[in-house]
Amino acid sequence: MKASYKNQSLTREQVLGALEVCGGDGHTLYSADAFPMLPPEWLAPLVTVHKSSKTDPKGMILKDGKVLPYLHAVYSLDLLRKMADTVGVLYRPAFGRGTEARNITEALRAALGPAKEASNG
Repeated sequence: MKASYKNQSLTREQVLGALEVCGGDGHTLYSADAFPMLPPEWLAPLVTVHKSSKTDPKGMILKDGKVLPYLHAVYSLDLLRKMADTVGVLYRPAFGRGTEARNITEALRAALGPAKEASNG
């Protein structure tokens, strides 16, 4: 199965692979390197500068226990929303980021079916 997104497409395997990394996560900032299964030209617009809060612990970006002033990264919820849009899957929006991420993940998995098990033999 391929889905188009402004002349770009993703395979079922690419979407399911990305869900293995960030499915159900509406909070984390990931390096683009975490998604080698996705086409770089599809992923590139999602890599943005995220600024860290200086005063609010919930908005601070931490790496190795240190606060970073900013980070070039992919926000997991943006990625999930774009995958749903690319595949043409509708999902229930939600007020909470985690809830919305889980709703998108469930909708994508329901639409694409479960990941295929590797055979042991």
